[in-house]
Amino acid sequence: MTRHEQHRFIDQELKGLWPQWSPTDAEVRVWTALLSEYDYDAARSALLQCFCEQAGNYTRPRPAPFLARLRSLRVATPQARRPPQADIQTRVFLECIEAPPWNVHLAQRRVGVYVLPAARLDDVEYVRRCAESMRRRFIPLYGGAWITVVGKARPARPSIPPCARAESRRQACAQILAGPETPGRRWLERYLARAARRDAATDAAQTSEPARLAEQIDRAWQPTGAP
Repeated sequence: MTRHEQHRFIDQELKGLWPQWSPTDAEVRVWTALLSEYDYDAARSALLQCFCEQAGNYTRPRPAPFLARLRSLRVATPQARRPPQADIQTRVFLECIEAPPWNVHLAQRRVGVYVLPAARLDDVEYVRRCAESMRRRFIPLYGGAWITVVGKARPARPSIPPCARAESRRQACAQILAGPETPGRRWLERYLARAARRDAATDAAQTSEPARLAEQIDRAWQPTGAP
């Protein structure tokens, strides 16, 4: 949970079920540290089960049975693995051009501006408007002076046909073989020799049987008495 959700859970869920409970600052710290590792809905479900199963009329919530129930729910319903997210790129950034005196390491700091849905990242004007709203919040939050920076679009990588790749490999091999004697050149020579032997063996296996059959056919059609 976020810090806001932790305090909302204490005010609405815990105090709602135990209205006579007036937590001390130490108790609030214990509960916020406990809730920080769990989801709001899962914690609420565990809390309701603990409240229904409590044997006595307690005036305050007990962390130990709540934590045990919450852990049992996590084991019983394991979280599904999230698919790996794509590497999302943005062209719009917020840059700190003048850091505040109490936070000098923010100088020249850039923060990417991301929006949802991710498909709208291609709409630079929309992202720029979102960045302006974000910039206004950064000034009172972090201090200093921030500007919006729009980077250049990355040129699309040209697709290389397979024939061009093969030709590039042949040229690179030719340059290495024509160069000085190096471990890389010796390795390439051994590799090419093994590849040539493998290709020769494959060709022989593919052509030996047809050649034998052709020879048998020629002999069968030879006229009688022919040498």
